[in-house]
Amino acid sequence: METSTKEKTIVPNWQVTATLIYCDAVEADVTVMVHKDWSTSCGYYKRWGPVRREKKKGIEAVLHRLGIVDEIKCIPASDCGGPEKCPKLLEYRDKL
Repeated sequence: METSTKEKTIVPNWQVTATLIYCDAVEADVTVMVHKDWSTSCGYYKRWGPVRREKKKGIEAVLHRLGIVDEIKCIPASDCGGPEKCPKLLEYRDKL
């Protein structure tokens, strides 16, 4: 790794690094990425947004088996701030 003299930041040799973490906000394992410029992104957030996905239960599950409704219910995750405000993602970035 090289150190930039202007900004005193470390420039890594890699383009992107990724890992899998458990996100409490969406109750799922998510892939988080840290790019060469130290920006962050979350694969789950990019695909689904700030929602928690869970299988339907009870009468909704029966309606799914009949082909009337989808199997998955999307519930807004109010405590998901995206990759810019995710404490676990920022902690992983700072650890690198």
